[in-house]
Amino acid sequence: MIDDLGKYLIQRRSESGTMVYNWYHRQFWQTAKKRYLSDPAVREKLHGVLSTYFTNSIPPSLEHEQRQISPQPMLLNSSSVWSDNCTVNRRRIVEASYHLLHAGKDYFNDAVNELCDLDNICAFMIAGSYTYYLLVRYFTVIYFSMYYFPFLILLVHCVL
Repeated sequence: MIDDLGKYLIQRRSESGTMVYNWYHRQFWQTAKKRYLSDPAVREKLHGVLSTYFTNSIPPSLEHEQRQISPQPMLLNSSSVWSDNCTVNRRRIVEASYHLLHAGKDYFNDAVNELCDLDNICAFMIAGSYTYYLLVRYFTVIYFSMYYFPFLILLVHCVL
């Protein structure tokens, strides 16, 4: 497939340092979005699929060995985010919360759990400039909370 699409692809380094492929022209992105992501239900379903990949919650029927799906650990070289020399998988921490938040109401609790996990917060802090993404995710949680659970708006007005 890469041989067929080679002249339309470029390689770039991802947040975690891994080389990944991207479309060469912006028109490819725009066309793909228009064709595959214009339906909100399909868009949410695709975000759900990507969230299961980045959070390592792939169903047992699609085991890593059978499908050659590589795991996405939060840390690349250590067992604890609290160790002195851990290396954070930046792509995982950024993409997991993003896709969970945009996967729809069924994934909302998982998104909140991901963002409120102390290890995850620490990983964002260790990643440095990625703290911005964490703040954006928190504001997105607040927005979707009001969207998914409109009674919260009433509750906020009553409290304030």
